[in-house]
Amino acid sequence: MELRTLLYGYNKHQFRFLINETESAVVRGIFNEYISGGTLQKIADRLTAENTVYYKDKTVWNKHMVRRILENPHYTGDDEYPAIVDKAVFERANEIRLKKCGTREIDSEREKYFKYHTVCGQCGGRFTRRRNWSSTREKWFCTCGCKSDTYIDDTVFYGQIRSVLSRVIENPDVLIVPSKAENTYAPSLEVLRAEKETDRMAERKSIDFMPIKKAIYSNISDKFDCCTLDTAKAFNTVLVYYFGKMQITEEINLQVLRDTVDKIIVSKDGTVTVRFINGAEISKDKENSNGNGCDSTETENNN
Repeated sequence: MELRTLLYGYNKHQFRFLINETESAVVRGIFNEYISGGTLQKIADRLTAENTVYYKDKTVWNKHMVRRILENPHYTGDDEYPAIVDKAVFERANEIRLKKCGTREIDSEREKYFKYHTVCGQCGGRFTRRRNWSSTREKWFCTCGCKSDTYIDDTVFYGQIRSVLSRVIENPDVLIVPSKAENTYAPSLEVLRAEKETDRMAERKSIDFMPIKKAIYSNISDKFDCCTLDTAKAFNTVLVYYFGKMQITEEINLQVLRDTVDKIIVSKDGTVTVRFINGAEISKDKENSNGNGCDSTETENNN
């Protein structure tokens, strides 16, 4: 189906936008009807019933087409488009529209963060939040369909995270995990061969400096790629110092989480475990756990 590319209500002639008298009357009617109490769907139904042409032979309207007209500021006039409605009319219509949309909850910054940093302890899939799971409550759940033994709502989810942060602030040493320094370098066969070749180049009687310099630098780079970051050694001290300077609060500080947390893990029994960037896993009642602790969360059938 061919789509309309020119803004409804206008014609275009030699790079100039001109008002289409027939369509502009429809636009003004949409604004006036909406301000008078009409809904998007009712306006769309009326336009369809009257066989009002949207584009070529298309006369079927929907609420999204009406909404796009209401929210487009071009209709008040700008450098390219002549005005079809007064700015006051446009602002009034959109004030009403936004108030009607106010009942639809929008993710807060906190919810956005946790939606993209929380995973299921059973399958590793993303954990997310659905509003109005029942008539009055929200629910955190695994997007892959794994079932939890408990109903995890905001109170349970955020409450456990606040408890973890409070534990860490009270005693930052719980974050310390053993270093794995002995396993941080595992050279590949290619790296070992390149290292031997560099040694042979250096043993020659006549040495060309530039080729051996490049070989050495390349070998160093390849060796670096064979190194595994020892997150414990790298971040233990930093995290202990970071949390040692903080005070316990009731609010969850998102910047603290962004600076220090790798991911949030929710186990089948509803336990929320915070994995920090050094590998430490802390839950409400256990330190360096695997998310197997239990908390007093509500059971699913209590809904």
